[in-house]
Amino acid sequence: MDLEITGRGTQVSAALRKQAEHGLERLERILGPKSSAKVVLTCEKNHCVVEVAIFSALHDLSAKCEAKVAMHNEAQELEQALAAALNKVESQALKNKKKVITTRHHP
Repeated sequence: MDLEITGRGTQVSAALRKQAEHGLERLERILGPKSSAKVVLTCEKNHCVVEVAIFSALHDLSAKCEAKVAMHNEAQELEQALAAALNKVESQALKNKKKVITTRHHP
């Protein structure tokens, strides 16, 4: 799976990149290898936003999660928001995959 990570107002650390790659490995098993993903990490004054968009042959999936930033805990809040966004996208992928299998077996 092709991965593009963009950090707006923040640095993309190695831990965030590794977490995104690990989450997208799970999705690659569901969607197949011919897909691409874009992850946008945005940090502003009081909150961090993570947007995940996945483009595959069958479906286009997306999720957006926010987290409020406490005093100098920006990295931890980004990790939590990224995990939540990846879980949302994974549940969407499983739901769509189940629809495809059901219509194939029971037309």
